[in-house]
Amino acid sequence: MTDVVKDALYADPRLVAAYDSINAGREDFDFYQSHLPAPPARVLDVGCGTGRFALELAQIGYQVTGCDPAAAMIAHAQRQPQAGAVSWRVGTVSTLADEARFDAAVMTGHAFQCLLTDEDVQAFFTSINARLRPNGVLMFESRNPGARAWERWRPEFSASPVELGDGHTVQVIHKVIAQEPPFVTFEERYVFASDGWKAVSQSTLRFASHEDIVLFAQAAGFECVGLWGDWSGGSYDAAQSPEMIFKFRLAQG
Repeated sequence: MTDVVKDALYADPRLVAAYDSINAGREDFDFYQSHLPAPPARVLDVGCGTGRFALELAQIGYQVTGCDPAAAMIAHAQRQPQAGAVSWRVGTVSTLADEARFDAAVMTGHAFQCLLTDEDVQAFFTSINARLRPNGVLMFESRNPGARAWERWRPEFSASPVELGDGHTVQVIHKVIAQEPPFVTFEERYVFASDGWKAVSQSTLRFASHEDIVLFAQAAGFECVGLWGDWSGGSYDAAQSPEMIFKFRLAQG
């Protein structure tokens, strides 16, 4: 029987190594890059994971700091080509040096949904506020609860096996095990075809409403200056849009 490990996808070296192949889409990267201030602006990549976006930004002239509480993710990022172009930190935004200041902060990969308590969300916005320069911007996305994405997190909706290179593949199978609004707890089962190795990662995500997110941000001194419903830049529709893509700016005065 395969052990179930909480958030194993962020800690198990084999799953971390496969993360970028499993999450190969880049429409979020392209979208955020188009909304960032021009290089050489200082950018904070919050929850940077394997560092793919942080490295891309550094390669086009941004001054980038990538932080993530998952040490295995940061270790993987530091082994990548040109990793020295990014300043890497293990931890949350609140653990960064007090003097660190950025023109923009971005959080990709629906990482905002890993902030499960009101205190976590409040600390996130407050910490970002303290580390942005005047007129600094914050961008991130959260899945729209109105679209009920978790209803397709079932084995019968599993995608085809993902190519890992050298003929190796991994199959990812999702299964929701608890749903108590605004929280969804689910399992991701990974099956590696090369040797039959299996792993099960269990995670809980918070599907906060658009209204709640804006209220938390406003309480921390931000104003919402952009909201989109998909990566093509479509308008947000509370009933149908798959995403809630936010752009916040430090409020003036």
